[in-house]
Amino acid sequence: MKKLCLLVLAFLGGAQPAMAHPHVWTVIRNTVVAGPDGKITGLKVDWTFDETYSGFALEGLDTNGDGTFAPEEIAPLTKENIESLVESNYFISIKQSGKSLPYAPVTEFGQGYDGAKLTLWFLFPLKEAVDAKAGPIEFKVYDPDFFIAFDYATENPAKLQGQLAGGCAMTLKPLPTTEELDQTRTFLADKGTDWKPEDPQDFGAMFAQALVVACG
Repeated sequence: MKKLCLLVLAFLGGAQPAMAHPHVWTVIRNTVVAGPDGKITGLKVDWTFDETYSGFALEGLDTNGDGTFAPEEIAPLTKENIESLVESNYFISIKQSGKSLPYAPVTEFGQGYDGAKLTLWFLFPLKEAVDAKAGPIEFKVYDPDFFIAFDYATENPAKLQGQLAGGCAMTLKPLPTTEELDQTRTFLADKGTDWKPEDPQDFGAMFAQALVVACG
């Protein structure tokens, strides 16, 4: 079986933050999932990969040689994707009032190909349903090493499945301003090339766009 392309992340262990830059570009759409009681149960993500990555990932998977990729031909790649993402926490951060929330194993997932690009989707379930009234919940999707760029789609970037509790609302925060990015760059410029934050997720989080559920 061909090696999963996302395993290239293994090479990033020795990469320096100052030299990191994207090699895979991904358009994302997120769906916040709420239960009947309005509590948040997880996040469903859709990742559409760029054509270059998609072509490389599909290389050798047309097992019947008909020039197309049937669902059963893509299935092994999808399974490898999901398995390899475990060690990176699926590039997903869900925090309530700044504290990371534990999640359960990913069991619902799939992948499709439109003739040019692959789209991987999966449900990232929280271990326990969370009440947003106890504090704002922040969702971020990012690669802390910037090997993969995650950018929200311009159309329908985020939606809600279910209904939030009364007084609660979902908001996709804007991208960091130029001033905020300059401040981050200035902060990083003062660090040596061997510097890494204590929490590796913090580095990517500086640039990630946040989806937030908060209650008034």
